[in-house]
Amino acid sequence: QLPPDAKVGGAQVKSLQESIKAVMDEAKSAADGMQREIDDQLSESQWARHARRGIHDALLLGTAVFKGPVPANKRTKRWVLDPSTGTHMLAVEDRVVPAVKRVDPWNFFPDMSATHIHEVEFVFERHFLTKAEVSKLAETMPDVDKEPLLRLLKQEPKVHANNHRERLRSLNGASGAIDARYEIYEYHGPLTHADLVDCGCPDVDEYDDDETDPLLTHSACVWFTQDGEVFKAALSPLDEPGTATPYRVFCWQEDESSVFGYGLPYEVRDQQEGANASNRALMDNQGLCARPIVFHNPHLAEPYDGTHDIYPGKTYLAVDKNVKASDALQLMYVESRLEEYMSVFAMNKQLIEEIGTLPAFLQGQDAPSKMQSATEASIAWTAANLWVRRCVRAWDDMFCPMVEDFAQWNMEWSDKEEIKGDHRTRAMGVAYLAELEGQAGRLQQLAKAAQEMGIPLSSQYSMLREYSRALKLDPDRWLPSEAEIRRIKEAESKNPMPNPEAARLEVERENNKMDHELGMAGLNIKQAELQDRQAERADRMNLELTQGAQE
Repeated sequence: QLPPDAKVGGAQVKSLQESIKAVMDEAKSAADGMQREIDDQLSESQWARHARRGIHDALLLGTAVFKGPVPANKRTKRWVLDPSTGTHMLAVEDRVVPAVKRVDPWNFFPDMSATHIHEVEFVFERHFLTKAEVSKLAETMPDVDKEPLLRLLKQEPKVHANNHRERLRSLNGASGAIDARYEIYEYHGPLTHADLVDCGCPDVDEYDDDETDPLLTHSACVWFTQDGEVFKAALSPLDEPGTATPYRVFCWQEDESSVFGYGLPYEVRDQQEGANASNRALMDNQGLCARPIVFHNPHLAEPYDGTHDIYPGKTYLAVDKNVKASDALQLMYVESRLEEYMSVFAMNKQLIEEIGTLPAFLQGQDAPSKMQSATEASIAWTAANLWVRRCVRAWDDMFCPMVEDFAQWNMEWSDKEEIKGDHRTRAMGVAYLAELEGQAGRLQQLAKAAQEMGIPLSSQYSMLREYSRALKLDPDRWLPSEAEIRRIKEAESKNPMPNPEAARLEVERENNKMDHELGMAGLNIKQAELQDRQAERADRMNLELTQGAQE
């Protein structure tokens, strides 16, 4: 840092600019590396599958719950050659990686005094595990107390019958199945130092209560059985007192008084009842219209088969020959209200689309011709109503803090020093796609204006990378690195490539020279032929003169 009164000259300014550019290039390289690292970690966690299930939960129940980043044990198996025996041996490597998971909202029990997930102090999560899955906890989790698990496995599973899983089975007609699973609970929230010591957390030191700060708390994770016995306690990987839990909540429509939100069925419940009522009335009306109401006078006509059922070819016998059929039998038809009921149903359907934020193009109609590029996505984004935009932005608001925590995880635990730096997460949702396309157009206009004015860009490589990002292409995959570009330029300086324009002029000169030589050779040939003809003519004349003189 220079003193405030220091004078900066031209050379110093250039040096400062180069230093700033080097710092910016290093920061961009670290940011790109961090983005690729987080993309790989999300892919390994099968984030796309969890996100689809979470969106289904949000639409159906109103709330989608995700948990991450959380430590997960990843086991890698590979075959390596043993040089001593010359055979391939199976090598198993276990390492801890950050992961993200979808949480069933029915097994999610947050602090209900909070109105937002950021205000939640603690969270309980329920797991239904089989006997094999409970046994596997001792292998996948480090520092597990096996005694509580052994006592649990000696008992028979005792899942409560009145739970969501059993209610779903009863709705599907599959009730009565024995649910041989144990209930395991997971707690995330603050704990005092003494509580962590009592739970057997290996990451804290045990000391007297007099030395314990009563205000000191830790963000911890505790696993315990359905009997309340703790078998695992550990500090949060991002242990910062007062921080939120690793759970993320996305609501289709938020509730100002609760962590949980409202789903699509709740939003359109009135319109759905109206559509069901109009459809039921339409069916009842059409059923009444299908057959007429028959008025039969048994004193004037009797059915031939003795029954009053109506069917084709029904025969009646008149009691008196003077009886008219219109007096014995009369038919009354119920008036059809098909158009009225259809209009009511169509109105409710339209209200469902408007209130439920499901326009026709989002339901699959005209889907192949839409949403194929950022321009079409921008048009569809503008055409959608305000509620869809709010949901997309709410998704970005939920996802960005998760990515920031992934970045903090990598800053603290990753071995890749080249990706570490002061990073900031930026949303890449549908709204940002339109901004990307606008940025691509502005970059093209800037390059065209600079070319017309004859002003070179300060960094064509940086602009090309930004243009690649605007086109949703990975610049590291399609563009060479700066080191590769420097090697290419050094190779060209050592073995300079011929100037194409100079080579073209040289070829033209050679061609003109060859044409001139060919022309001169043709002229010499013609001159020789002319001389030969003249000599032949002279010889012929001399011969004629000699013959004339002899005669």
